Amino acid sequence: MVDENIFSCSWDEFEDWIRKRINGDFSWKIRPKDTRDNRKTVVESILMVIRHNRGTFPEAGDLSVEKLIE
Repeated sequence: MVDENIFSCSWDEFEDWIRKRINGDFSWKIRPKDTRDNRKTVVESILMVIRHNRGTFPEAGDLSVEKLIE
């Protein structure tokens, strides 16, 4: 379950949530307009990719964000 605050917090806080979930920094492939529905789509996509990748976010493959390689 996702904390509902993620849909109403600042954009910077939302991006921090993404960094924590994927365990690293990222770049937007296509940065969405900041709406509740778009945030929900990004969150669902990230959580689905993590779930299908045995609990880790891959360096490539998500439709909205790309994990940066250090």
